[in-house]
Order: sequence, then C-alpha cells, then structure tokens
Amino acid sequence: MFKKITLAALVFIASTFSAFAADEPTEPQNFIVAEIPIYSQKLRFKLPTDWQHAHTSQNEKSYLIEFIPKDETLENWTNLFSIQGFKDFNPAVRPLDVANNVAKNFAKTCPDTAIYTKIGERVLNGYDAFLAIIGCSVMPQDHASNLKKGMSEISYYVFIKGKNDLYFAQKSIRGVGFTPEKFPDFVEKSISEMKNFFPIEFCSLDSVKGRCEK
Repeated sequence: MFKKITLAALVFIASTFSAFAADEPTEPQNFIVAEIPIYSQKLRFKLPTDWQHAHTSQNEKSYLIEFIPKDETLENWTNLFSIQGFKDFNPAVRPLDVANNVAKNFAKTCPDTAIYTKIGERVLNGYDAFLAIIGCSVMPQDHASNLKKGMSEISYYVFIKGKNDLYFAQKSIRGVGFTPEKFPDFVEKSISEMKNFFPIEFCSLDSVKGRCEK
C-alpha cells in the first residue's frame, strides 16, 4: 500500500531531525518565538519572520493554527506549518498509533502513491513523540483546498503526547507529482526547513511571556 523510499532519503531525513533537535538552525535566520496556549499547556516554537499567521480554529475538543509564507495565501499555498491539539486524548494511545491512523487516511486518498516513512520515536522536551513523513506523491484526482489531480502533498509530522493532550506539528509542501521512491529537491528542502520552527517547548499555562515554566 505504501511506497518505499531510498536509503539515501532516509539518511537525509534522519539528519534533519538531528539538526532541529539540537536547537540550532544550520544557517542564520530571523525568527520570533511564538507562544500559544492550547488546552492544558502553552506551546513555544520558532516562527520565521517571513511567515505569517493564516488561520485558527478551535472547539471544545480540537485546536488548529496554521502559518504560511507571507507571499502565499491560504487558498493557494505551497508551504504550510501547522499545530493541532486534541484535548484529553486517550492516554493509552501512543503517538505511533496516531501516525498509523493518519497514514491510513492518506492511503484511502491515494492508494497507489501513498508515502509513509516512519522516522521513529523520540522524546521532545520531556514528552513522547513519533516522527514520520506522510502524504501522496501524486494525487489521483482533485481534492479539497485547491489540491489538483497530478499534484503532490507531503508532510513532515511530529506527533507529541503532552501532559493531558495530543499535539501534531506539521510542515507540508505541495508541488508537482513525483515518483514515490525518491523525494525531489523541493520536498527535501521542505523537510530540511522543519528545523526552523524547532524546538517546541511545553510550558505551564501560568508561564509569563518569554519564560517556560514546566
């Protein structure tokens, strides 16, 4: 069901995680530190200054905030960074289980070109997480939000089990379709850019601005 990618691509993906986990971007860049309360915790992360807030939605059980480059629109984006929160998530469910479920949903959308690359389990800021690359290398038909037949959408997901809630951090790229066995340059570039938003810190809701109390 899911297509395999080359060993070289796997090595590249693993190296990008090492870069952003180290809390140092590989190149100098301008960013602000965003602080967003999402249910039981406040999340802090880096936001490049050439990106902008695009959308926020929230209900009793789920939260979504999206960011895009300043020269793009939400209706026709090619790059997107988002954080989702799910309140009081079942503590018995592992981040890996959530990743598997997301991948299965993608496989329904593009059964012949679905990609699910498991990067593995990590501990981020003291919380269990699972990293994966998930998406469609070629869309078999037009989809929602202006994603057209023949295009691709690939996302670098970080699924994090917080204090009480579940969080997704996601960096997505849309572009031309490609052979699923090898990532094209624009996908590798997007994966590499994930480090520009990290690290993500999980703070108490009482933390004053600019500080992260646990």
